[in-house]
Amino acid sequence: DWCRFSQILAPVFQESYTKVLEEFPEPGRVLFGKVDCEHETKCGLNRTAHQRPPEGSD
Repeated sequence: DWCRFSQILAPVFQESYTKVLEEFPEPGRVLFGKVDCEHETKCGLNRTAHQRPPEGSD
């Protein structure tokens, strides 16, 4: 029930998670998560899949 793009990117996110965990093994230092934007509708309204956060917002 994921969108096609989420299905395509799932292995990329999993590989990224594995590499980041090797580099930063301390618990809580880096977090990965996923959100069901159909259920959590406010999350889906803030950004679309093709957008990036504005420069300097991190």
